[in-house]
Amino acid sequence: MTQLKVTIICALLFFSLQIPLNSQDSELTRSQGELSRIRERLRQCRQRKEQIEKEEKSTLGKLESVTEELSITRELIEALRKEEGSLKNEVAVLEKKVEKVETELETRKSILAKRLREIYKHGKVHDLELILFSKSLTDVLKKVKYILLIAEQDRKLMDSTRVLAQVLNEERQKLTQKAAEERELREEKESEESAMNKEKKAKEEMLQALRKEGEEKERLERELEEAERRVIELIQRLERERVKSGDLFEGTAFEKKKGMLRWPVQGKVISNFGKKRHPVYWTVTQNNGIDIEASLGEPVHAVARGKVVYADRFLGYSKVVLLDHGEGYYTLYAYLSEILAPIGTVAGEGDIIAYVGDSPDGSLFHFEVRKKGKPENPLNWLRPK
Repeated sequence: MTQLKVTIICALLFFSLQIPLNSQDSELTRSQGELSRIRERLRQCRQRKEQIEKEEKSTLGKLESVTEELSITRELIEALRKEEGSLKNEVAVLEKKVEKVETELETRKSILAKRLREIYKHGKVHDLELILFSKSLTDVLKKVKYILLIAEQDRKLMDSTRVLAQVLNEERQKLTQKAAEERELREEKESEESAMNKEKKAKEEMLQALRKEGEEKERLERELEEAERRVIELIQRLERERVKSGDLFEGTAFEKKKGMLRWPVQGKVISNFGKKRHPVYWTVTQNNGIDIEASLGEPVHAVARGKVVYADRFLGYSKVVLLDHGEGYYTLYAYLSEILAPIGTVAGEGDIIAYVGDSPDGSLFHFEVRKKGKPENPLNWLRPK
């Protein structure tokens, strides 16, 4: 095998080992960053839940904190499952690469061993004989050049063997590291699945107790009514502040869009505007909007151009985004998993402002239209399906 072939094969092996992994670095960094964000959200959620349990005050708060924890835990498990799958693929690729380098290294060692045996057998005497038995000076120079070329090839063969041995060692280290990361992710996923199952059981026990205990049920009804009163107060306060500051968000002609607004999410309306019996709590309360059956993580769109004036948790509604459309009109988007539009953002019609989360009823989305705090039937505003 010529030195050119040796060099080409080593180069190809080395770069074939490096390029695919490097091309995955940015994707790996993104997924690891997403995992870190979800873990942090779950940590904060569990802290809030512990605080609520210590205070032992709000039944609604307890239910919402358990619901939020279940939602984020499911999100984390799914992210862990994806990351575990990616790592499994990386481990499989690395195993093939290690096997390939091992085979090539054995070939190099075999060639090198053969050359060392020849050198040991013939050594310098062989080289000297080639020169002494030359017929002319030109022949001598050719043979000297040949001997030097062979020596250089031997040196490069040894160098290439060392490079392959180093590459093999590095790939084995990567394989060990990735296998350990995969194992840690699998253990974390199994631990979170166990925690989620316990929380599901605890939530169901809490709901069963709530349905049986009249006092607790009445307390929950009062809390739901209180949540509605606070929404009205929030919008009225925002209106007063808006007028006082002169920061009037006008020009959207929201009222003219009645009956033509786009839907915030696609899905079946499972609870209409008006009085309703709660499917989980078994309480009778006023539904000031509509509930839409939607998948966890589905994008939530602004129904019209508006300014984000509230984007945070709100007891009774989980995470909420409130858009000001001018002229006293507001739209409320509730039971969100993640809010993308911070306060002060002007969202255009159709812009994604959040993602659907979990409600105590399950995975659904709640939408309201209000004028100066007073709720209106959203179905009168949304375009017919």
